[in-house]
Amino acid sequence: MTRHTEEFDELVVVHQDPQSRRWFPVGRLSFDGELYHFQYTRGAVEAHAAGAFLPFGVMKDLEADYRSRKLFPLFQNRVMPRSRPEYADYTRWLLGAPGELTPLEELGRSGAARATDNIQLYPVPRPVDGYYRMSFFAHGVRHLPQAAQAVIGEQAAGTRLFLMRDIQNARDPDGLALRTESPIALVGYCPRFLCTDFMKIVREDQEAIVVLAQVNSDAPLQFRFRCELSAHWPEGFRPFDTEAFQMVTAAVAAT
Repeated sequence: MTRHTEEFDELVVVHQDPQSRRWFPVGRLSFDGELYHFQYTRGAVEAHAAGAFLPFGVMKDLEADYRSRKLFPLFQNRVMPRSRPEYADYTRWLLGAPGELTPLEELGRSGAARATDNIQLYPVPRPVDGYYRMSFFAHGVRHLPQAAQAVIGEQAAGTRLFLMRDIQNARDPDGLALRTESPIALVGYCPRFLCTDFMKIVREDQEAIVVLAQVNSDAPLQFRFRCELSAHWPEGFRPFDTEAFQMVTAAVAAT
């Protein structure tokens, strides 16, 4: 398998309150080459105060900079062992060809979502040769009519997709839908916590483009349609720059 070079080494962690169904940014996970770091965000403080979030396991101090030479169990349990027979197919779905991914790269590309909990992870991109690039899987596909799934399944890799605001969506008025050009069909949604950055990017760069990177016909629906947004990195742009995504000031270090 080939080694893949990724454009990120940090992830944001979001959590859904099972009662209100509201999502909150609650943490940031990174790797500095030696240690993994996890810190809670101001979104976690807000959610905790509202009774919508409890700290993860033994990481109870919302102000700590948690450090470990090994990936924290909460996230390690979401990484597929390379010994699994489906690992080659899994990385092909994420990359386009079988390869090897670091734990953070795998978590960022897959989203690490499970049916049994309410956690998702998003990569924090960095500019590469002056460009912003984000790979993501179309969300909400299982809610679409079979005809819409068939339309996108018939498209070739590299087909351009178009973003549409979904302002009357009661659950997510900031949502961005994805459509094809011909025939025009709704084929999914952008991951919710990427939408704000995507809108900033598109406003700044009229040449920004979203393409259908690959169709994984043998994959579960959550990994079926991989898309990519590519654009010039706007001057002064910082991903996930809203207050809720900012880390709480580190006061205590845990090893």
